[in-house]
Amino acid sequence: MFLLRLAVLLLGIALAPGFLRAADAENIRYLFLVRHGDYDSSDLSNPVAGPGLNALGKEQAAFVASRLAALPITFDTVVTSQLARARETGDIIAAKLGHTVQRDANLSETRPPGDGVPPFAVVASAEAQLQRAWNRYVVPAPPGAVTHDLLICHGNVIRWFVVRALGADPRQWSRMEIGNASITVIEVLPNGSTNLLLYNDTSHIPVGKQSWGDRLPDWAAPPAAAPAR
Repeated sequence: MFLLRLAVLLLGIALAPGFLRAADAENIRYLFLVRHGDYDSSDLSNPVAGPGLNALGKEQAAFVASRLAALPITFDTVVTSQLARARETGDIIAAKLGHTVQRDANLSETRPPGDGVPPFAVVASAEAQLQRAWNRYVVPAPPGAVTHDLLICHGNVIRWFVVRALGADPRQWSRMEIGNASITVIEVLPNGSTNLLLYNDTSHIPVGKQSWGDRLPDWAAPPAAAPAR
């Protein structure tokens, strides 16, 4: 009778979701997606790389770098888009982590079809570009491995990844807001399915240093810095 009860107990433990997850935890990929810091969108001096970070953006990049460096993990890769604001954010983070940086044009900002996005504003190549990025990064970890990949990119890219990770209509990306230097985490399971673990975390940035996009939270955005004289 004791052995029968023990067998039933062990079977119950083995079938529990937490046990199954722990037993399979070696084949998990964690994607950390960080949006670049604040920048001056009116700066058109470099039409290819776009504007770089402003003073606030550099502060935000330092805040998120410290947050990531304090995590009890080691990042396997650090990748940024080709645009200046993401490259500069990534360089600040990588320096704090003591890591080398890779660049990937597929992570550069674009605008796919979205709810409320007028057709003339859609970038024709956006969906193909984002699909290439998804196919490259949203893949299971190698057998027996747990990997942590850090992607420093852009608001539209991250939001599109999030709705895909949730299995929602990719057009829903435009219904979400995201802050500068925020952290989003997507978990990729061994079977290729995905879970959203964290979205738009800006807790590492003081409220007075946070900045967002077109739709702000219910507190004022930081005042613009006075132009240099």
